[in-house]
Amino acid sequence: MTRSASTIWRRARENVPGGLPDCPKDMSEPAYTNLMFDPHCHFCVKARVMKIMWACRVRCCKSCFKDNFVEIVEVWKACHLKYDEIRPGAMLPAEAVNNKLYFLKRDITKLIEQLDALNGDADAIKNFEAERMQAIEELDDSVDVFEAWSTAAKHRRQEERTQLIRRREEQILERLRQSGFDDMTEPELRKRISLHPLAQQPKELTDRIWNNIKEPIIAWAEGGRAELRMHRHCQQYTNRLRVLRDYLKDFYTLHHYPEVVPSVADFSWYTPTFRQIMGKGHDEVLNHWATHRDDFFKTVEVVVEIWRRIMARRLYGMIPPEVRPPLIKPHKHQHRGANNPEANEVAGKDDIGPADEHILRALHASVTWFRCTVNGCLLDYPRVLAHECAKAGPPINLHPETEMDALQNAYNIMLNEFPWNFTGDKIVYDVNAHQAAEKIVRVTLTNTNAVPDLTDKFWLDNLDERYVCGQCSKGGLLCVMPWRVAVKHLSDADHRGKDVKLTVLNVEDRSDVLDREARLADINGGCYKMWGCIRYGCRTPAMNLAEMIDHSFIRYVPPQREYFSTR
Repeated sequence: MTRSASTIWRRARENVPGGLPDCPKDMSEPAYTNLMFDPHCHFCVKARVMKIMWACRVRCCKSCFKDNFVEIVEVWKACHLKYDEIRPGAMLPAEAVNNKLYFLKRDITKLIEQLDALNGDADAIKNFEAERMQAIEELDDSVDVFEAWSTAAKHRRQEERTQLIRRREEQILERLRQSGFDDMTEPELRKRISLHPLAQQPKELTDRIWNNIKEPIIAWAEGGRAELRMHRHCQQYTNRLRVLRDYLKDFYTLHHYPEVVPSVADFSWYTPTFRQIMGKGHDEVLNHWATHRDDFFKTVEVVVEIWRRIMARRLYGMIPPEVRPPLIKPHKHQHRGANNPEANEVAGKDDIGPADEHILRALHASVTWFRCTVNGCLLDYPRVLAHECAKAGPPINLHPETEMDALQNAYNIMLNEFPWNFTGDKIVYDVNAHQAAEKIVRVTLTNTNAVPDLTDKFWLDNLDERYVCGQCSKGGLLCVMPWRVAVKHLSDADHRGKDVKLTVLNVEDRSDVLDREARLADINGGCYKMWGCIRYGCRTPAMNLAEMIDHSFIRYVPPQREYFSTR
């Protein structure tokens, strides 16, 4: 290239914003310009290959890389037979990719041709090696310059893009103010605009662009304004729930699974002591407890017992009167789970309502079962009080009108859960399971005077019989199950309302089944364990082992074993 032509190329490069490094000695001006500005693969001319391999002076797409580059071991294989006394890897430009060095095949071929041209002259080969190594050192210096320039140019482009986006945000906010959204200066709304995809585009906002995006932006602004008003409307409740949640963290660390205790939402809704705090304008009660921690925990323990009685009565009230277990007066010599009618007296009309012990006895009766309407789980007492689906509630209401709307929004925002069965439709009494349990008790107890309503679950658990379903036992295979599984089995869609024959296994067959179950439990027991985090009152839903490990690494690094409990 002539001197005048080189001058023209250099002057053209000087007009590039930010400037360019000088053309390296091993490249011509046109080749250098092509490398810098033509984003095409140098082998297949594929477009948009943005990565420049500075050492090899090429752009290469992924498809061509494997055909045109080799690792250093291939360089040694090509050279060691004839030229085992030189270091060919140090004589060639190399690109580092995934912590490995790669070399252009054509550079290797050219190097071998240059070595062959020396006709085995040892001194000439040594001199050539020194020259090539010196050239590679100079090339590496230029690579450092190019890398530094590329990094600076990237940062400059990012800064320009950021500034352009910020200008676009301000332009959109100004257009919204002109459209009547004067409250868009609120910090919460200004922060939200920075997350909107239409505001994150690095383009100046022209009249044409604004007309294209005006409708969705205004709809977003109306939604953002409604959400801000909603947050402010329920702020008192969210503040109370936050304080209550923080105060109860230590309480939850003392009450591990599987103990059933009220959630923060349950404390705030079902217990009078904490429910009145939700409506207070100041923290006078909580401030007192902050300085009297012992008084606080004593109060909480009392409130927990009150909550259990309240929830037991709510569950008892869900049982239809026609199938509700009768209230009984326990005989002083009564044994738990006994079914002798003479050992118990049915409460008369003169009794004043059910006592707590009567309600608990009814809830623990073998025939008392509840069902989740969300996923169909069959639940007994007290497990029904800890069921996750029962903690769901209505979605956020962006246009709250009442204090109840504000409280529901606060539950969504602060706790992401509601008091137990808040909407009243998540848990129902299962009459089909009731009838299935009655059948199981009558099959189990040969005593003709057996009363299923007076047989509790613990007695059947201790008896631990095994039952055979006549409908599902076919082809010489028996469908065998314990009594709780039998209740679920007989009350499902395939069996409910049918006269299914149920048989109790004899002693010998039962022993054989129990032995098989024990062997399977030893093999597969760990697969079915469920885990829950109890660290600092976390109390997660039930998780399998993989979910528990993910939770521990996301929330607590490194994981602390002592804070996890099996369920």
